This record gives sequence, C-alpha cells and structure tokens, in this order.
Amino acid sequence: MTTHHTPLLEERLHQIIVFELREDGGTEYSTMTLRALYNYVVALITEACRISNIERQSSIIQRDTSPASNTTSLLHHDNLEQPTGHHKIFHKPHKERLGGYLHPRDMRRLVTPFSSSNEPQLMVRRHVMLLNFDPLRAIVLRDRLLVIVPDGADSILIDLERRVRGGITEMENQVFGKERPPKSSGTSTVKKSRSSAEFETNDDTHQLEDNDKKDSAISDKTEIVSSDDDIVEDEWEELQKMNWDNMPFELQSVDAVLQTVTAMLVVDARKVHHRSTVAMSELRGDAPGQKRGGPGEHAQERLRLHKDEVKMMESRVQGFVRAMNDVLDDDEDMTLMNLSRLLTHPERFLQPVPEEILHEESDEPELILEVYLQQALSIVNELDLLKGQIITTEEQISMQLDAIRNRLLFINTLLSVASLCVAIGSFVGSIFGMNLTNHIEDHPTAFTRVTVGTVVGMILAWAILSRIFQQAASTRSNWKSR
Repeated sequence: MTTHHTPLLEERLHQIIVFELREDGGTEYSTMTLRALYNYVVALITEACRISNIERQSSIIQRDTSPASNTTSLLHHDNLEQPTGHHKIFHKPHKERLGGYLHPRDMRRLVTPFSSSNEPQLMVRRHVMLLNFDPLRAIVLRDRLLVIVPDGADSILIDLERRVRGGITEMENQVFGKERPPKSSGTSTVKKSRSSAEFETNDDTHQLEDNDKKDSAISDKTEIVSSDDDIVEDEWEELQKMNWDNMPFELQSVDAVLQTVTAMLVVDARKVHHRSTVAMSELRGDAPGQKRGGPGEHAQERLRLHKDEVKMMESRVQGFVRAMNDVLDDDEDMTLMNLSRLLTHPERFLQPVPEEILHEESDEPELILEVYLQQALSIVNELDLLKGQIITTEEQISMQLDAIRNRLLFINTLLSVASLCVAIGSFVGSIFGMNLTNHIEDHPTAFTRVTVGTVVGMILAWAILSRIFQQAASTRSNWKSR
C-alpha cells in the first residue's frame, strides 16, 4: 500500500491544480508545486498584515495631527504618545501572540492521497485556515479561498462557488427553498388580518388608558411594562436592521466548504441506505417482482459488502464529527477563525486573552460549526439505525437457515431410523440364512411367518422411533416458544 501511494504522492508534490476564489469576484486556475503554494500563502498573509499595519498607523497619525479644540497641553502630550503604544502592540514577541503560524508540515496534509482512512481536520492558524475533508481540501484566507482541485470533481467546485457567491441568499435557498411569488388572495388576507389585529390593539390600548386614569397603582405598573415593551421594540428594530450579508468572507468560505462537505455526506449516506435496503429486501424475499424463496448466497454476499460500506461511511462521518468537536472544544481556535478581526483588532488577540473576548470572538464561528455538527450527528444516527436493520436482517436470515438446517437434520434422522429398521430385518434374515439346522425348515408356513414378522417388526420399530423423535423435537420447540 505504501509503495502504491508513494509515486502518487510525489506526483502531487510536483503538480497541484489550485482554484482561487477571491472576495472581489475574481477566479483563477493555476498549477503549482506544494512549495510554491506554501510560499504563495505566506506572501499573501505577509502582504495583508503589512497593509493593515500601514492603514492603522496612518489613521493614528491623522487622528493625532488633527486640530483639537479646547485641549490642554497635557492631553496633547498624551495623544502624541499614543502612536508609540500602538506601535509596541504590533511588535509583541511571538510567544505573546495567540495561536501558531502556518508550518510546511501543515501543508503536507493537503496532498495526501484520497483514502477513507484519512482523518478529516480543520486546522486553524494565525491568518489562515486549512480544511481537509476528502475529496475537498481548501485554504481559507481573509480575502480569498484556495481549493485544491480533486480529480474529476468539477461539480464540487461549481457548487462551492455558488454557495460562496450567493452568501446569505443562497444559504436561505438551501434551507427554505427558492421563494415563490405570493398570490394576490393570500396577500389581501394577510393585510386584512393585520388591519384587524391593529384595530384590536388600538381598542386594547384605549381600554388600558381608561384603566390608567382610574387607578394610579395600575398606572405605575403599566409604565414599567411599557418601558419593557420599548426595550423589546428597540431590540426588534435592531434585529430588522441587521445586515447578515456583512459576514466576513473567511466565515462565508468556511460555511460554504462545510455545507458542501455535509451535502456530499448526505448524498453518499442516502445512496448507501438505498443499496442496503434493496439488498435486505432481496434477502427477506419481499422485494417487488421477486419470487418468494429462501435466501441466496448472492444476496448474503451483497449484504456483507453493504455492511462494510455502511461502516466506512460511518467512519467518514465520525471523522467529520471529531474534526468539528476538536475546534468547538478550543475557544482559541474559534477566536482565530475571525481572520478579518485579527488584522483590524490585533490587540484583542494577545495572550493572555480574557474569557470575555474569547467568548465574544468565538460566538459566530461556534454557531456555524454547531449547525454542521448537528447535521453530521443526524447522519450518524441514520447510519446507526441502518446498521441495526442490517443486524436484524442477518439474525432473521440466520434463523431461517437454522430452521432449514433443522428440517434437514430431522429428515436425516428419519432416514437413519429407517436404515436401522431395515438393518434389523436384514439381521433376522442373516440369522435364518445360516447353514445350520433350526428344525423349522420343514414347517409349511415357517417362511411366511418369518417374513411377515420381520416386516411388521421393522414397521413397528420405525413408527415407534419416529414418534419418539417427533415428541422430542416438539418438546424442544415448545420450550423455545415460551
């Protein structure tokens, strides 16, 4: 196995097709080596950090050189010293910065040959994320997504690009389906119901005002409730004004990659479920168009193959679940997934990072990962149920084969009893066949008596022994049924 994968790995180290998807809408295919890809990623990270530092320093200088009205010289002296403090922030030692940088050994995981034994992984480093989910392997930066093109999987790239470009609209279409134009009758009904609801609300408001004029204590309580309602209304207005399209590009890319991976897992799991269900139906003999009969060896062999396929599929999904849990269990990794904020607010990513900042920065990545973790767990539950059905079918087939085997053994037993009875008759005949004087040779009915007696004795012996075995078998079956 190692000798077979070594040439393939060497080839991938020299020839890698990379699909680049940029935030500004540009796309590009390029062929490069693994070393060139690593150098390209490091150069992009370095350039992004340099531009961010220049922009922050220029903004600080503009703020410090702007004329300040009614300020004392002490405050002006403090403002002049502020850029130095910010300048020190960006030159913290490496050990004081949160997370580790991209290493060449991290890139090696992206070019290993595709295999079901590969462990999926979401590696989070400073300014970069590496996603290794066979057959989709990607590098996420702040403003671009680099995908290592798998062999013969162009449809995956098309779906991935559509999900990245579509943003929240494409995600809503995937969840709720495409939106249909509303009917006129439905719209009028809604308007009518809203108007009636507003009318009822106005009546309730007037009734409350009358009650407030009558009782001052109730008025105080109503003021408290109204203040709470104002808070709820303000929160509702904030929710309505939220622009969900402002999700950073790196999180959109991670969401699109994970959505593509889970979609592939769902499709593969459904295919495995369908094939296994058909094989189980053939084994049970209830498949449409199949004649009723006993289980065949061909169907049993197919069921064993599908059972191994279910195990492989379950191991894939379990690997995805482990990859999600590894990141969800580490707040620092989820915090570092905010690549844009790592450039715009680097002071929040210096060790030791307070728990409040970790929880705040890891909130949105955690929500994304938990969604796909739940989908993966649903697939695992479905595969577990399928495994249970396969085991039940195997037990059912085993019981049927045991019943057939028991019937064959019973028939063999009856034949053995018959052979025993015939052997007894042969023994009697062999006794009379000896050349010895037995004083009945001259009896006129001796031959008839011996022959009839031997045959009747064999039949009685066979009947008695068969009855005994039947009673023993029926007693055993009755004991099993209890």
